[in-house]
Amino acid sequence: MSAPTNSALFENKIVGYGVKKASEFKFNPLNYRRHPQKQRAAIQASLRTLGWIDAVKENIITGNLIDGHDRVAEALATDADVPYLQVELSIAQEALAIATYHAIAEGAQVDPDKLEALLAQVETDEPALLELLADFSAEHGLFEDHPAPAEGAGAGVGAVSFFDRVIHRPKLNKKRTGRFLSLCAWNSRTKQDDVKFLHAAKAGGDYALFLAPLANEVVTAIDELCGRAAIAWVTTPPRSHVSDHHLATDAAIAIAGLLGVPFVRVFADTPRTSKSHPVNHKDHKAPTIAAALPAGLGLLFDDVATTGTTLEYCAAALKRERPVLPLAWLYEDALPEES
Repeated sequence: MSAPTNSALFENKIVGYGVKKASEFKFNPLNYRRHPQKQRAAIQASLRTLGWIDAVKENIITGNLIDGHDRVAEALATDADVPYLQVELSIAQEALAIATYHAIAEGAQVDPDKLEALLAQVETDEPALLELLADFSAEHGLFEDHPAPAEGAGAGVGAVSFFDRVIHRPKLNKKRTGRFLSLCAWNSRTKQDDVKFLHAAKAGGDYALFLAPLANEVVTAIDELCGRAAIAWVTTPPRSHVSDHHLATDAAIAIAGLLGVPFVRVFADTPRTSKSHPVNHKDHKAPTIAAALPAGLGLLFDDVATTGTTLEYCAAALKRERPVLPLAWLYEDALPEES
């Protein structure tokens, strides 16, 4: 008996190809995959940047989608044309395809060296894709294994590479009187140079290149946490210095713009004479509320939290009058504090 041919082993189930409106597709009730706002933002960015490079799959027997629910959902916003492949599967085969199609792909292993070589050639200005690649790189150890820059290389760190090199990993942090959310942490391998870059950027107001990605990352996190419609206003802790540029304020204003809500300067400024923030919580002064608080849930935003104590004290003051969500974009675990 002769061995079966490849065509007999692997039957071609593709029976057609076409293009039709997104509204003409039928979502599969067996689809178990859900797509959070962060992933949807990356899908939108990919479609804007690359267009359609893969067709969705539709079973002609049931009329159901087999693959591509996320892309069709995004195309529904404008009822755009969507390319699709037609496959012919029995009801049982359709269920098997839904259960295994993505599960098989997600079982692939990553070669870190090849991934790093690939990412070195990738160019995009899309914040959602930059965040996706940063998260994927961190997941597969590229940040931890990346060689530290040469001594004195801090001046060469660019805004985009700084944004990519911090570890994008949301975390709920506990303080004495409450909790606050942080979205990023320093990359231990590059922290020394990244700190120098950020201090220089904040001092000179040279943070325009990563201001928009930062604001988008915050809004995406809010979408996933409670939905942007839940936020009614945005504020920041009091400014310790007043100048034409202030990263926390400028980022908060950008975030408020994306949310479509007002930015309110709630706290009176508290100029300080020392260059560093207080480390011990006993050295912090209670913040003074100097403006009427709008109704509804407020977002208390800070760009960088060293110990989180400033956010803690400001959140406690606000919560006496209004509900508030405290959030820091970049947070370094708190230093030991005196009781």
